[in-house]
Amino acid sequence: MGEKIVIGPIGKGLRNDVTPFNIDNDSFPVLINAYQWRGRVRRKRGTSLLNRLKRYFDSANPSYGSTTSFVLVAGAGNILSAFGLQTNGNIVPGSVTLTDVTAGNTYTDDGLGVLTGVPGGTGTINYATGAITIAGGAGNTINAVTFNYFPDLPVMGLEDFTSESVQFPGTLGFDTTYSYNITTAFPYNVYDVSFYKNPPTGAYVGYTEKTNITPTSWNGQDYQQFWTVNYQDALWATNGINVPFDTTNIGMQYNTITAIAIVAGGPPAIVTITTTTNHGLVVGDFVFINEVVGMTGINFQTGYVTAVPAANQITVEFPNATIGGVYASGGIVQYLTNRSDVTKDCLRWYDGDPTNGNATTPILNGHLGWVNFAPPLSQDNFSIADLPADQYYLVGARMIIPFKDRLLFLGPVVQTSSPNSQVYLKDTVIYSLNGTPYYTASFTGDVDSSATVFTPILVPTNQTALAPAYFGDSPGFGGFIELGGD
Repeated sequence: MGEKIVIGPIGKGLRNDVTPFNIDNDSFPVLINAYQWRGRVRRKRGTSLLNRLKRYFDSANPSYGSTTSFVLVAGAGNILSAFGLQTNGNIVPGSVTLTDVTAGNTYTDDGLGVLTGVPGGTGTINYATGAITIAGGAGNTINAVTFNYFPDLPVMGLEDFTSESVQFPGTLGFDTTYSYNITTAFPYNVYDVSFYKNPPTGAYVGYTEKTNITPTSWNGQDYQQFWTVNYQDALWATNGINVPFDTTNIGMQYNTITAIAIVAGGPPAIVTITTTTNHGLVVGDFVFINEVVGMTGINFQTGYVTAVPAANQITVEFPNATIGGVYASGGIVQYLTNRSDVTKDCLRWYDGDPTNGNATTPILNGHLGWVNFAPPLSQDNFSIADLPADQYYLVGARMIIPFKDRLLFLGPVVQTSSPNSQVYLKDTVIYSLNGTPYYTASFTGDVDSSATVFTPILVPTNQTALAPAYFGDSPGFGGFIELGGD
C-alpha cells in the first residue's frame, strides 16, 4: 500500500532546517508569498506603494528657514541649494511659485518644466535638481518661493501615533532629519510636522504665543532607526545612540546663567535672566530653570519668555512661583520649545499635528507639536548608576517603554550642565514616578513636598506634571535600576 499524501488540513508550514527530501508531507520546503494559518495555506496580501516623504517650503515664512531670497547668476539659480535644503531632493511638478522682484514677474510651473511669468517672462525648472533659469534674468533677485519637494532622505521609522481625539491610530514617518504626518485615508498624503509646540495666547497668565513657529529637526545617521511609544496622550521618540557611543548628535538643549534680577516676586513671579551666550530664544518660548544658587523658589520651575531685552537676556514668567533672595551663581536655562544647538538631539515628545492638515500648502498654528524632554534626575547632587555625585539630566535612550504606570528609559544617556558630559548607561533603566512622566510645572512650596501643588505647563490636555517626577534621591518619585545594582 502506497504512502498517503496529505491534502489538508496542513498542520505545519515552511521548514528549511533539513534538506527538502527529508521533510514530512505536512511541511513545505519553499513558501513564496504564502503562509500556514489554521490548517490552511494562505496567500499573503502583498504590498503596495504608500507614498513618499514630502516637505512644503515657503521662503517668506521664517518657520522654514532664515534665507528669504537669492540672486540669479547669468539668469540661473537653484531653489534647493539657495535655501539650504537637501540638494539631492526632487521638486514636485506643478508646485512651484516664485517672484522675480527685479522684473516684477511672478512665475508658476506647468508641471512639465516650464515657468510662466505674470505679467510676463519665461523660464525653466529641472525638477530632479531644483535648477531654474529665467530668460533675461541675470542679476535679478528671486523671493516669495514656495514649492513641495521630496528630500530623498532614508526612511528611519513609520510609527503609530495614538490620540484620544481619533478612533484609529495615525502614522508618523521619520527620515534622518524630519518627521512627517501620513494621513490614514487614500491618497495617504504626507507633510512635514517638524515644528515645536506653540500653545495659543492666553493659555497661561501673561503668555503670548510665538509669531513664527519654531522648526526642529533630527541629526541621526542612516542606521539610527527611531524608537517610539505612545503614553499619556503623547508619542515619545528617540532616534537611538551611536555605537560605539559618542556625543556627536545627542545632548541637552540649554544655556548657562550669569545673572538673574527679580522683576516680581510672585505669584506670578517674573525675572530677567542673563545668559552666558546669545540665547536665540523668542517671546513665547518655554524654559525650565535649575541649579541657581542664592535664590529661593526658582529651581525646577517651568515658565515662558515674555520679553527679550537683549541677545543674552530674557524675561521669564512663572505663573505659580514665589521667588526671593539674591542671585549668587550658577544656573541653567533648559530650552523646551527651541534649540541652543541644532546639531544635538535630546528626547522629545509629540502631542499632535502643528499644521491645519493641508498637505499641499499647510498653515502653521503650532498649538500642538514637539517638545524637548530632559528631566532632572535628582533634587541635589546624586550618584546615578555609580557615576560621581552631580546634578544629572536624562537626555537620550535606546528604548522607551511604559510599565506599571511608569515610563521606562532603557539604555539611557545622562549628562550634567557641563559641556560634553554625556554618559551612556548601557545596563541601566531610568523610570518616572507612578502617575505621570511629565516634569514641566510651576509651583509654590518645596519641590519634594507632598503638600505642594504643581500646575502643569506645556503638557497635553488633562495631563499632570510634577517637577520631581524623576528624582532618584527623594522617596516616592522616580529612580533608576542598574543591572547588578542594589
